[in-house]
Amino acid sequence: MTFYYLNYYTEQMKTMTVPPAELIESQVIHISDKHFTMLCYYSFLSTPDYVDLLPRLY
Repeated sequence: MTFYYLNYYTEQMKTMTVPPAELIESQVIHISDKHFTMLCYYSFLSTPDYVDLLPRLY
């Protein structure tokens, strides 16, 4: 399979050719598990005033 992507470092379109199985494998690793819970739902990002807490972290 051949697809095109933008290289953000050089700002040029690149062409990449990979076997279909390799392309599918590279995409499947980004699918979360069935019972995976995102941590941001339970961290300081879940509070309405997280905007006030962000400067304390940086």
